[in-house]
Amino acid sequence: MLARVALSFALLLLAPGLAWAGDPMDDARDLGRDGVALYEVGRWDEAFAKLAEADRLYHAPTLVLYMARCKSRLKRLVEAESLYARIVNEPLAEDAPDQFRSAHADARQELSDVSSRIPKLVIAVSGARSAGSTVTVDGAPVAASDLAHVKVDPGEHTIVVTPPGGSPVRRTVTVAESVAQQIQIDLDGPAPPAPAIERATPEEGGSLLPAGIAFGVAGAALGVGAVSGVLFLNRLSDVESRCRPDDHCPAGDKARAEDALPLSTVSTIGFVVAGVAATTGVVLLVVRPGGRAADAGARTVRARAGIGSLALEGRF
Repeated sequence: MLARVALSFALLLLAPGLAWAGDPMDDARDLGRDGVALYEVGRWDEAFAKLAEADRLYHAPTLVLYMARCKSRLKRLVEAESLYARIVNEPLAEDAPDQFRSAHADARQELSDVSSRIPKLVIAVSGARSAGSTVTVDGAPVAASDLAHVKVDPGEHTIVVTPPGGSPVRRTVTVAESVAQQIQIDLDGPAPPAPAIERATPEEGGSLLPAGIAFGVAGAALGVGAVSGVLFLNRLSDVESRCRPDDHCPAGDKARAEDALPLSTVSTIGFVVAGVAATTGVVLLVVRPGGRAADAGARTVRARAGIGSLALEGRF
């Protein structure tokens, strides 16, 4: 089979009236042979790419015929039909080689078979809002005059109808070969259910964001307090290391000791802010602002903070 095809391409290049010369001729011949070889072993996507490039270098019905066959094998029937029709509708020169005439005859026969296999969508849009609505199939617009015979490939397809000033209505269908699928879309019918949105239950009402912010502040303040405290203790230890056993320290270290005092203050403030922010975060975590108004018997919470302690009081 491959030897016969290769000979066919070789004869095609020697046919009278063809003006091939130089590298383009060699490249097209090689691409054509490679494309047919790939087609014969079922690698139709790769075969189509080779054949299309060969046809770009030199257009020949024999190349387009195999391109159409590739698309047919891949069940891309709409493209296959278009390629077959391209061959059939292309006039042949009086001195066209036999290979070209044979390709025309084969394309005419195979076109009929492919056309019978193409599924069709029959789309009917009804309702008061149907006037002026737009229709797309797989994202491609469809004219109102074509809605009754939309050619598609076998498989899944999405139809979207958008009324003027309204929300689009979507339908997804799966069609098989040779089937005419009826699609009825009523724009005045009930709207499809809205996508489910997670909402907090009444027990979990309200947002967690304020509590998260409060805990974030608590963490930052705790870090400031810890770092400032460590720096203060380090400076104090440095000064104490130079003091005599009778607690007399060098006069020059007095200024260093006084400079360390603000770090102690910052550390204390940091820990206090951290405690307050943490208390606030716990309260907001329980109460969750933005939730339902409290019913009778709903939980009541109070926070009580003291030095080194934190407590919650209330009814749950």
